[in-house]
Amino acid sequence: MKNASDGISALILCLLGLGIWWQSGSFPSLEEGYPGPSLFPRLIAVGLLLGGAWIGVKSVQGSEKITKELKESPSLLKLGGGVILVAAYPILQPLIGFMLTLGLVCLGVALLLGIKPWIALVSALGTVLFIFVTFEMLLGVSL
Repeated sequence: MKNASDGISALILCLLGLGIWWQSGSFPSLEEGYPGPSLFPRLIAVGLLLGGAWIGVKSVQGSEKITKELKESPSLLKLGGGVILVAAYPILQPLIGFMLTLGLVCLGVALLLGIKPWIALVSALGTVLFIFVTFEMLLGVSL
């Protein structure tokens, strides 16, 4: 293992994911095949497990490569911009609505990460569409 701190982070993420999966198994299930309260915790658990596995694989491979873009740009400034965008969400959401606010925040974060503008726009629209279809249409939860 070339990066011990990444290995420890990977282990913690995987253990956290397994713990969430195990604990959400005790949640009640709904009748008629509707997704129950364990659906979203288990999705988060899968994300943690996949993320932990990815970090673990990369720590074993030793990814010392830091992209030129990240090295040259001020990372703390980008982090601050992302925090400001996420913090602005609860302020903007009642004013301009859920879909527009989420789209703007996703677009802003993607641009801060250095993603090409057209890809950032497509991913922001895809995120808003996915969340709208999942919650409004499939689950019947008003956004």
